[in-house]
Amino acid sequence: MKYLYRIVNALIAFAAFPCAIFLKFVYFCIATSESLSGVFETLGNIAGNENPYSSVGLEESFSIKDLIEILTGNHDVYKFKGLGGGAFFWPQELEIVDGRINATIALFIATLLIALFIVIWSICSNKRLPVLGASVAGLGTTIGMISCFNSFAAVFESGEINLIKLFTSFSSPSDAGLLTGIVNFLAKDAIIVDEFRLDGVQNAFLFIFIGLIAWTAAYYLIELGDNEEKPEKKKH
Repeated sequence: MKYLYRIVNALIAFAAFPCAIFLKFVYFCIATSESLSGVFETLGNIAGNENPYSSVGLEESFSIKDLIEILTGNHDVYKFKGLGGGAFFWPQELEIVDGRINATIALFIATLLIALFIVIWSICSNKRLPVLGASVAGLGTTIGMISCFNSFAAVFESGEINLIKLFTSFSSPSDAGLLTGIVNFLAKDAIIVDEFRLDGVQNAFLFIFIGLIAWTAAYYLIELGDNEEKPEKKKH
């Protein structure tokens, strides 16, 4: 039973790594603001559309694998922008949320390190208290990661960060000038973040650490029951 407990612990904790890499990490939805609603309605009416769009949106999800490709300039998003796989740089517009972004990244890494500790400990030792403590710590870092991410995501959703300036900071000077000119002609704050949130990986982490806590607690109860039955058998 002890070996089964250790094997299950290691497998559950190891699942955090493929989940972290391949599950969708962030989801965002960008939409046009109310200031452009009239423009789209007019265009729809001119085109003879009975149900003209009042807004236009773009939604996408990224995994850590996708984000790594973006940071190294190998993602398709660079082809779309015509950057030719250039190196990623940190835009000045994100300075107001630097601390919260760094905290999210640090807690994400800490969560994976805790999962790695549980894998190694489960392979090397029968002691269960460190696994239980690490599982509780992993649950705590996951909740902290969600809180920090939601904090800086709220800055985007509130409109405090101007998306046009953010987008143009990634573009070449000629493209940036053209994009800024078009948008300023239509509306100053034409594009807004409709929704920005974690998208799946946090739920995987929560299930993993809650599962580890439940599995360890169940094993404690089984072991406690076995220990209580042994003295009774000796009396007979």
